[in-house]
Amino acid sequence: MAQGAQGNKAVPTRVRARYDALWEYTEKEATFTMKDGSVISGKIRYDNKTSATLAWELPSSLEEALAAFGKSWSTMDGSTDDIDFDDLDPSWSSDNKACTYYDENDQVIDEDAVEDVEDDDCEDVLGYESTYGPSCIQIDYSDGQSEFLDVDFDSEDWLARLREALTRESSQG
Repeated sequence: MAQGAQGNKAVPTRVRARYDALWEYTEKEATFTMKDGSVISGKIRYDNKTSATLAWELPSSLEEALAAFGKSWSTMDGSTDDIDFDDLDPSWSSDNKACTYYDENDQVIDEDAVEDVEDDDCEDVLGYESTYGPSCIQIDYSDGQSEFLDVDFDSEDWLARLREALTRESSQG
């Protein structure tokens, strides 16, 4: 356990949360050749299962971190469940679960009517979404030590205990 966790000289400086069950939404430009011979420019949007680690600097981002830990959230434009964080370290692998074809006007293209697809190699990340919360929380201390906390969603006071751990003051003795 880190000195900070024991209440000695170190204080929490950063908290990181590992999310093992995230939805990542991406898109890339594409050209669709339809079975009737017409060509449509548009995009492909992908729904991917992935993981990522989010980080918050302490004490300035304490409230944003605690707000994210206790709820489902989304970083998608227009979401009412948006969260703030200081850094995101995405997994470089994801499992594609679904994709949808769209024309330039964001109208869905019927996949059965498509003969061929040519797409751009570059995917843009649209956002992330979590419905399960973090699987592990890491607290980094000013002395370079770290503490890992298990997340116990079944315990009603786990967020209160986490707040206490993240706001510990250093002792001078």
